[in-house]
Amino acid sequence: MSDDTAQDKDSPPTRAELGQRLAKFWRNRGWRARWEAEVARRASGLKLELDEHYFFHTNPLYEPAKAMRYTAGRYAAVLEAMAELRPRRVLEIGCAHGLATWLMKDFAEEVVGVDILPNRIAIGRHLFPEVELVAEDYLQYLAKFDGRRFDLIVCSWGPIQLPDRVFEYTDRYAWIGYRAQGWGETLTGKHKLPGRQLSHSTTLMGAGLSGRSQHYWRHYFTRDYLMCARHALRHGYTLPL
Repeated sequence: MSDDTAQDKDSPPTRAELGQRLAKFWRNRGWRARWEAEVARRASGLKLELDEHYFFHTNPLYEPAKAMRYTAGRYAAVLEAMAELRPRRVLEIGCAHGLATWLMKDFAEEVVGVDILPNRIAIGRHLFPEVELVAEDYLQYLAKFDGRRFDLIVCSWGPIQLPDRVFEYTDRYAWIGYRAQGWGETLTGKHKLPGRQLSHSTTLMGAGLSGRSQHYWRHYFTRDYLMCARHALRHGYTLPL
């Protein structure tokens, strides 16, 4: 392996490698106007049924810019990992309205999102027909696919415990979202799942995965970390580490 190749391997993924959707609707100047126009175009003809779950921070229809800002920041470490792993088939547990599921489509041939709330899935299906969205409990969904496997399963802010038998369906499982209860957990990391820590809020589990990602510390210098820290201070959690 040449020195140039080794250097490329150690460097963060480029913007092109991080996906065309993120480049167009998040990372480049003018993203907000482009994204709001894209959501309006995709929402054409949608018949809404408003309920308490509509007013959710990842719903592109409610606040498009806020939904993209939150989702792109919260999923940044997983999307970086996907840019390197290039999984073929991905499942997201707790996909809400499907925005993150849609962003993942730049890095996988097939992406499926499951959520237990039908109204969220109905909106997501209209906005993001490029991905498969299913209104069902994830364990019931997985139970239907005896022998079917995903290259990666992603879960954000879902059940902190590892889903039952998850490694019967995948070789890698990514968890996003931690809230430490006290400095004891924060300093020891006992509140986190074992595996490779991709960022302060994200763990990738699988055979042979441990330690920290080479990009781990960079995620402390992001808007997402500032948002997590502000939320922790407001609600009595310890700072995310």
